[in-house]
Amino acid sequence: MKSPLTFIHKTSIIGFLLSMLVCFPLWHGFREFPCIPVFDIFENVLPIIGSIVLGVLLLSLVASLFIKNQKVFTPIILLSYFVLILFDVNRFRPEFYFFALVLLIVYLSETKKVNEADMFLMLRILVSAVYIFAGLNKLSDSFLPNLYEPIIRPLQQVLSKPFYKLFMSMSILVPLVEVFLGIGLWVPKLKNLTWKISIALHAAVLILLITHNFNYSVYAWNIAMVLLSYILCKKSIEGKVMDRVKQSTYLKIAVFQLVLIPSTHFVGLADSKVSFDVYSGKYAYTYVYLNPRMYTLLPEHLQKCSVRLDAEHDDYKLFIDIWAEREMKASIYHEDWALVKYKKYFEKYSESQPVKIVALKNNKEELIE
Repeated sequence: MKSPLTFIHKTSIIGFLLSMLVCFPLWHGFREFPCIPVFDIFENVLPIIGSIVLGVLLLSLVASLFIKNQKVFTPIILLSYFVLILFDVNRFRPEFYFFALVLLIVYLSETKKVNEADMFLMLRILVSAVYIFAGLNKLSDSFLPNLYEPIIRPLQQVLSKPFYKLFMSMSILVPLVEVFLGIGLWVPKLKNLTWKISIALHAAVLILLITHNFNYSVYAWNIAMVLLSYILCKKSIEGKVMDRVKQSTYLKIAVFQLVLIPSTHFVGLADSKVSFDVYSGKYAYTYVYLNPRMYTLLPEHLQKCSVRLDAEHDDYKLFIDIWAEREMKASIYHEDWALVKYKKYFEKYSESQPVKIVALKNNKEELIE
């Protein structure tokens, strides 16, 4: 099979660009939704500085589609993306992280840091890790009630009760299929079945996302996963994998970053995004508790993201996730250290009263402190 290096590179660039455009408010600082910097020193960065970095990123992405020499553009793309994450951690999303990793792997091949065989091995580790860890993270009590059931609920209107219950009972198949795909990329006899199931899985995901008018930025990622799975299934694995890993520093780093680090997420160490903990339902929602006075001080667009606790009380919940989806067309970063930073934004409406941020994680509401 002729090396599809250019195809992989351009697919990643186009995927990165399309994913950015559909949630463009996420990337500029001229918006109402607050930027959540990784470090406090970036809190007072002027929006114009972020816009300049964003312009560099966009121009580099577009230029890399038409100019063959990527030795200049890929480092600029990756550095610009990293800086923009520092300014707002909500930009650290799995689809962009995935495309950035693919671009880095291709760049290592283009600059002769790794040979083509090792490049494909790194891509195989990446795609396999996405499937396996995404599947394993769905094997929890949160997946069915918080994600699977809400997504398939519309089928209740068109299916008979027995068939709907059958669909409900099939929730366990989703993580098992993802784990199978991750393993199937390594087993020659399973490769044809693997890429065909990959097409079916991602087609179903896209249909559900389109039906629910939700999370546009992952559309390109789903398509890219199918294309890469197909390429990897058609590409034979050269030599013994462990021997090649032992001989290459870059392959060792790939195994550490894509296998060992995500594994520590199950004991609460690694970040959810680097662990491909996506669509698991573990992180369901985050809200700010509002007393009646705080609610009246909120601007109208935030009041629309709030719901009253009950008919007997005038307290409200302002769902940060709903606000983010409406304004940025993207979900928020759910790690506790980032959620606590929203307190500072809402203090201007609290009249010196403590701001309470609550998140539903693993089916339990937690007060973020």
